[in-house]
Amino acid sequence: MAKRKSDGIVAKMIRLGYGLPGAGGVMFFRVGAQCSHRSDWVDMLEAISQIEYNEFDGKAVATMLGFQGDAGYLSFVEFGREYSPALYLHFNNLGASLRELASGSKKAIDAYMYALKTEFGIVPDEAGWDTSRQCLRLWWD
Repeated sequence: MAKRKSDGIVAKMIRLGYGLPGAGGVMFFRVGAQCSHRSDWVDMLEAISQIEYNEFDGKAVATMLGFQGDAGYLSFVEFGREYSPALYLHFNNLGASLRELASGSKKAIDAYMYALKTEFGIVPDEAGWDTSRQCLRLWWD
């Protein structure tokens, strides 16, 4: 039986509660940027592009993820809610610049945030390196 789109990413986004009154909580899904199920990645970008939530601009975030995924910078992302939108970026090994970001260097994180703002118009309310997940966490209120 063919997989229906409603069984995939879009259905997960609906279950996360974006656009539904009174929804909240902590829920995530994970999609690989360089995975064999490329349609899941494309579906996720399409679903994220439709989200407008306070200062979260889904179109800008989807554009950024598409660019960084296609360029090979991302191995996978986790997107969901920590009551508000949260995005965890898991990078491929990029050498010294990633090591500086992974060290939690405020200077490296600020430089990455500046690039997100100037190149994509993305301004999260919080950004920091998550040492337990070994990835960059972005959060919007």
